[in-house]
Amino acid sequence: MADSAGTSLLTLTAASATFNGASVSMGALTATTETLSTYAFTSLPAGVLGMKAFVNNNSSGAAWGSTANGSGSTTYPVWYNGSAWIIG
Repeated sequence: MADSAGTSLLTLTAASATFNGASVSMGALTATTETLSTYAFTSLPAGVLGMKAFVNNNSSGAAWGSTANGSGSTTYPVWYNGSAWIIG
């Protein structure tokens, strides 16, 4: 399991199985959590393509994929598309 700092959430050790008569092997897999910061819209950092955060003052009822606007008090996840912060 993971802590809030994003350390390992789940680790699966190497395993093998038989699928449709063929032996299948896989290496170890590790899943981790991601901790995102929350910002007021005007405090969002200069974006880097794909960066993710939360904005805590967007208008309510914003459509998924719309541009964040900072015109309310609703928290949404946002991501930077290279030119704007997008709800989603």
